[in-house]
Amino acid sequence: MADIFISYRRADEGFGNWVASVLKRQFAIFYDKGTIEPGDHFPTEISQALAAFKIFLAVIGPGWLAEKQVKRLFDPKDWVRREIIAGLERTGVRIVPVIAGGVELPSKSALPEALQSLVEHQAIDLRFEQHDSDLSPLVNSLNGWLGGSAYSASVRETMPQAVAYLCDRTAQEDNLIDVFTEEHSHSKTPVIILHGHKWEEHYGFIQRLRSQRILEDVLGVRDDDIGIDVQPLRWNMETLKRANYQKALFTAIKRDLLQKRMLSDQDVRNYFRNIRRPLVLVLEFTGSDIKRGGESLFKGFLSAWQGLFQENEENAETRIIEPPFVVLLWLNISYDDPAQSLPFEKILTTSAQPRFTVLPILNPLRDRHLRTWLAMDAVNPYVTGRERRVMSLIEDENVCYEKGKMHMGCFVDAVQEILM
Repeated sequence: MADIFISYRRADEGFGNWVASVLKRQFAIFYDKGTIEPGDHFPTEISQALAAFKIFLAVIGPGWLAEKQVKRLFDPKDWVRREIIAGLERTGVRIVPVIAGGVELPSKSALPEALQSLVEHQAIDLRFEQHDSDLSPLVNSLNGWLGGSAYSASVRETMPQAVAYLCDRTAQEDNLIDVFTEEHSHSKTPVIILHGHKWEEHYGFIQRLRSQRILEDVLGVRDDDIGIDVQPLRWNMETLKRANYQKALFTAIKRDLLQKRMLSDQDVRNYFRNIRRPLVLVLEFTGSDIKRGGESLFKGFLSAWQGLFQENEENAETRIIEPPFVVLLWLNISYDDPAQSLPFEKILTTSAQPRFTVLPILNPLRDRHLRTWLAMDAVNPYVTGRERRVMSLIEDENVCYEKGKMHMGCFVDAVQEILM
């Protein structure tokens, strides 16, 4: 049975996936997305895991704290409520709130009485842009809590997750560098679009860029003390159904970046006037979202982004706001169908919106990509003696979606299993 139970809201799935992907390399975890198989009885699997864990991690991010989600905690049928209560009622176990996305623990008064003791436990703070380094204190603590030297002695040097993302993606990386060297070198509010199948690890590409300081370089960061902020944003589909793209964008910024929902739109504009470091705002669209909203959804967000940095003068003229550092809108577009894509050429030629750049599509990995990856200096120390096992993945029908083709997400998981 699993030693660690990870509880999370679906709205914070990105943070849950991050925690689970790092911890599963070294520990026996229960994380429903990767543990419960198709056909399993969900309540039974959850109940069994809750009866056996030693450490309960409650991942609390912006989605967990959304007003609608907090209200759900008062519903006895809510699974997150049931999981937390089960954790709090167990004796001899450790409860750890994991704070993700720069939020703060809720006050006791905001929670149902049965959950209020959760906030009395010492929490650990995570920030999206720091990735593996931010989990090191938690991993070290888990080693001690789960047997100390017995765990530590059995664990060799673990490959940082970003190393797996060094496989392929040079076309996207080179194109991004070219964009900021040439076209967007004078733009303070560029838009970058990354698209591909949903298992091609869009966020993993950002990890790749951060691990090599490429994102810092293209955004003009030369001082380590300045750094950059990377902030995922969530948008409300109901708002978009009414084609109110500007409201959807401003609301997401107030909720997820500024964490102050009652700010005015002018307050948001004033914030961007005074930022102290470059900022990357990450929005995710799925192919299904675009099918429901049409191309207007995509164009609507670009128009809203343009409007974010404009304000009307008293004489009815429009003034452009130029932030002191680059504010980059990063759009991740993920498709369910490998053959699906957006007609970017058509959109680029017909759109009256601000110019944006579409990076080359994220393609599956092939044999040659794995060979190149294994030969990299940054990779070699972790894979020596296991090269054949890694290369065998490209022929493994359990890993490849078709012979000789493997999604990045499947590669990352499989490599981590090999190197555990």
